[in-house]
Amino acid sequence: MKANVQKKKITGNGFLLLITIALFVVMYVAGMIVFADKGFAKPQMFLNLFVSNAGLLVIACGLTIVMITGGIDISVGSVTALVCMVMADLMENKGVSAYVAVLAALLIGLAFGIVQGFLVTYMGIQPFIVTLAGMFFGRGMTAIISTDMISIKNEVFLKWANYRFYMPFGSTNKKGKFIPAYIPPTVVIAIIVVLIIAVLLKYFKFGRKLYAIGGNRQSALMMGLDVKKTMFRAYVLDGFLAGLGGFLFCICSVTQAKEKLLLLLFCKGLREGAAGRKTT
Repeated sequence: MKANVQKKKITGNGFLLLITIALFVVMYVAGMIVFADKGFAKPQMFLNLFVSNAGLLVIACGLTIVMITGGIDISVGSVTALVCMVMADLMENKGVSAYVAVLAALLIGLAFGIVQGFLVTYMGIQPFIVTLAGMFFGRGMTAIISTDMISIKNEVFLKWANYRFYMPFGSTNKKGKFIPAYIPPTVVIAIIVVLIIAVLLKYFKFGRKLYAIGGNRQSALMMGLDVKKTMFRAYVLDGFLAGLGGFLFCICSVTQAKEKLLLLLFCKGLREGAAGRKTT
């Protein structure tokens, strides 16, 4: 007797995921070959993808939850900007501690989620209109707080930004010295959030409700699901993750600004050294 072998068919979403992964691998390998002399093949270069986009990963998780239900949120960029500006203003101009500034950032994102979720779900206003208004409100509030760049010098916040988790692997420089690869705490937080959201969507009732509402809202109502309550929670969670993503983006911006400053000082030192040798 022949054993019945069931072949698993690849769904449309699975096929798109495979194409995305394959395209990323091809492009990254091509970059490693073309820019091998510029350090593109180093492990730290790959980890920098997560370092630079930790905040975006968290924000994308919130957007995913909303978009599964058939909604949309275009205000997350303005929420991120507002969170960064409020944190910088509180720590540098108001003398508030870093912990209170982080709490304020999360509360701002949560407030956006509650207000926009209420207007979309219970007032019946189109999510594009609501979140468009939220986007302009966030931009306006950011400009009202300050139109100039605020440099964060809070010691606790800078300590968070400069903290590193070193990996057991890395690369060697031209002198043969081993330099371990690293990731900051922002990457760890982003990975934890991604895993939590993935488990929430796949194994919990809340995730199944989101998929049911996104598939057919009328059928979800006939099944006895509280569509409004579930969608409201989705927008609240989206707003909270937007605030958290803004906090991570703020830390990443501080780190990148410091690295750029060090690079400028290094280049300036090289130019001054070259000018000194010419004069002698």
